[in-house]
Amino acid sequence: MRDSNITPCAELAAFHAHWAQDNPGWLYTPWAGSREQEEELSKQHKITIRCIPVPGASLPQGLVNASSSKCFLTGEETATRAIWGRSY
Repeated sequence: MRDSNITPCAELAAFHAHWAQDNPGWLYTPWAGSREQEEELSKQHKITIRCIPVPGASLPQGLVNASSSKCFLTGEETATRAIWGRSY
């Protein structure tokens, strides 16, 4: 269930569209944003970063090479990934 509910995302428009769904699940993105940017997105969509996987973490097969190397928000190169989710 976990693996089928995590969607990779590398573009801001797709990020916003994802949270407009009724049952969006989680979103896996490249992340280089600031704490302030995270808080702004959190307020806008009622979401938070749930997890920042450590390098070498075991990820679902579809996510291993799914994301761009550039942050979906800032466009900066990053090796950091974030899993976003909404609490219900």
